[in-house]
Amino acid sequence: MRWTERRPGGKRFDPKWQGRFWSGRLKREGNFPGRSGCRPFATPSPEKKFGAGGSRILHWVAGDAGPVDLQTWEELDLYCYRVAGTVGLMMMRVFGSEDPAAEPRALDLGRGMQLTNILRDISEDARSGRIYLPKTEREQYGVRKEDLLAGRPSGHWAEFMQFQVERAREQYRSAEPGIGMLPAGGPRMSVWLMRELYAGILDPIEASGYDVFSKRHSLSMGQKLLRGLGIWWEKRKS
Repeated sequence: MRWTERRPGGKRFDPKWQGRFWSGRLKREGNFPGRSGCRPFATPSPEKKFGAGGSRILHWVAGDAGPVDLQTWEELDLYCYRVAGTVGLMMMRVFGSEDPAAEPRALDLGRGMQLTNILRDISEDARSGRIYLPKTEREQYGVRKEDLLAGRPSGHWAEFMQFQVERAREQYRSAEPGIGMLPAGGPRMSVWLMRELYAGILDPIEASGYDVFSKRHSLSMGQKLLRGLGIWWEKRKS
């Protein structure tokens, strides 16, 4: 499930209304094709607020409102970059790093977290007509679109998911040198904790035999505490 799907009180946004909402906001802020006229009340654009990534995020959040069926890894990689990698680029600056060498690693972390989201939410996304796992890879493992939409595995599902989980873990491993480039103390430790807890979601997915259809996997509070303490102890002097 994407974060735009619920509003306060737990009620769901209607997807059509959701798309109109974001499209309207983009038009008002001057970052949507077809916009005419001046921006009312001189509202700061996403670029002014967050850098170039801000506009990309709003465009791709708007695209999440309708059906999705990505065809290739390149499409999925671009999607991850635009909705999560750009967040990583902004957050590295929020945490005090301006080192260009850290930017690829920030993109890796954002990509890993978004891939984790996608793997955790396969069933829920499919019920909304959204399939982010690439068609070319699904076909390679015999995973059928109609089965995903129906909420059931098909083909060589375990091997397919093992490949997807390992790719997500590789992103987390690639991101680690960039975390070390952040200012020591709170900023660096905060990102280590985020990385550890998010990557940890992959473990129960794997332990379940890749059953993402009967439950939404997460870490328990106890597991989060253990992982958090473990990474704090390991990285406390770094």
